[in-house]
Amino acid sequence: MSLSPSTHAADFEGRGAVWRTGILAILAALGCVLLVLVRPDRLPLASAVFSAATIGVGLLPGIDFIGRRSSQPFPFFPAVGAFYAVFFGLPPFLIDIFWPRDQPLQAYLRVSSLGPEVTGLAFAGTALMIVGFFMSRSLVWQRLPVFRLPSPLHPGRVRLLLWGLMAGHFLWMLVPGVQRLPSAGQFLQPAGYLAFGAFLLMAWRGELSRWEGALVFGALLPAKLVLAVAATLLSSVLFLLAFLIMMLHQVARRWFWAGIAGLVGLTAVAFVPLHLVRDTETWTKLGPIGRVQHVGQLIGEQFSEQRTFPTAPPLLPPIVKRIAQVVVLGAVVELTPSEIPYWGGETYKPLLTSFVPRALWPNKPEERTGNAFGMRYGLLLPVETQMSVNLPWLTELYANFGRAGLVLGMLIIGVFLALLDRLFNAKRMNYLEASVGLTVLFPLILQESNFSVLTGSLLPLALCLWLYFRVGLTLQPGPWIRKVLRPG
Repeated sequence: MSLSPSTHAADFEGRGAVWRTGILAILAALGCVLLVLVRPDRLPLASAVFSAATIGVGLLPGIDFIGRRSSQPFPFFPAVGAFYAVFFGLPPFLIDIFWPRDQPLQAYLRVSSLGPEVTGLAFAGTALMIVGFFMSRSLVWQRLPVFRLPSPLHPGRVRLLLWGLMAGHFLWMLVPGVQRLPSAGQFLQPAGYLAFGAFLLMAWRGELSRWEGALVFGALLPAKLVLAVAATLLSSVLFLLAFLIMMLHQVARRWFWAGIAGLVGLTAVAFVPLHLVRDTETWTKLGPIGRVQHVGQLIGEQFSEQRTFPTAPPLLPPIVKRIAQVVVLGAVVELTPSEIPYWGGETYKPLLTSFVPRALWPNKPEERTGNAFGMRYGLLLPVETQMSVNLPWLTELYANFGRAGLVLGMLIIGVFLALLDRLFNAKRMNYLEASVGLTVLFPLILQESNFSVLTGSLLPLALCLWLYFRVGLTLQPGPWIRKVLRPG
């Protein structure tokens, strides 16, 4: 019996995927072994092994995604795995950077923070999340329907709907009255991300006119970034750029990887200046353009011997402290339950009401879990009532339920993420469905805030976006709108 050319091609591609995956896995394993061999002498061997294993398993989804050349629109779960590799696996190997020998221990940094128990829990939680994801994706969720919008898509109608989202986003950013509307930010803030991302894909497909492309990417996107820098909201800049880079994965994977490298470089050079200048007297006197110029000057001075900003520190220590979430996990493990009792699910109670829009419940209690966590564990001063401390999902599980809760909870989280990945990141989605899917899933990649904060608005947002496009794509337009939608 002879095989068809398509069968031969599929078999060849299958063998190629196995080889690619195997080579990437071997390289990752060798890198992890090298980290253990060159570990800081203050890091116990067992801790180094657990931390390297966390990095390895965190990279597995990405290795699988790249090796198979997955046709999913964007690498959602690989990005989640990379978060745990960087924020829970990598920091112990950088202990000499964020905790120099000549500096005293900080309040949250204890000797046991990087011990085998803590690093072992980080590894176990990361591994179980990945096991839950892959097992449920192949055995449970494979036959579920996926998120769909009416098709075929009319480019003119899609552009008109995206301009509506863009206008709403900038009104929310610039008009205080719109910002005060209940639940407005939960829809209009991600709506801007969706509009920028979908416009990017339409431009790549040749479905965006020159004047629209110039307006979006020559005026509105720079304005958005300038306003964010002027407010020292580096996270807003990085999140928007990361969102657009994830969008590029669908149409230009080389640009995707170049964008990832550029984003890492931008974080390295801009993190320190933006966090140092916020409260300075010079900063308060400058306008938006002046602030951007001032930040540019400080970034340049980091690579110059002539510094006018005397307190500018080296680049790495603040960045490494920022990603060292395993240290916070260590503080929680040491204090719970010996000094501080388990929370017993208290931080998950907002899930019961978080899906209710504030427009329907104006007096809905505000969620302040980040502040309560910082106060509870002494990570904030009593006077810092408006400050908050990030509570990642893994750490939150331990603070509430201990080891058993962390083990079972991370397994369930893997199942939950596989469900969302199936619904909003399926193969053969069109570009608009993929744009909506990434808008819904993107906040769940950086799992630094507690579970209810990151997932509470997920269902209302998905429903609102579905209704918006469902109605907008099927509603019969009036005469003036037909003129707008006319090709050319």
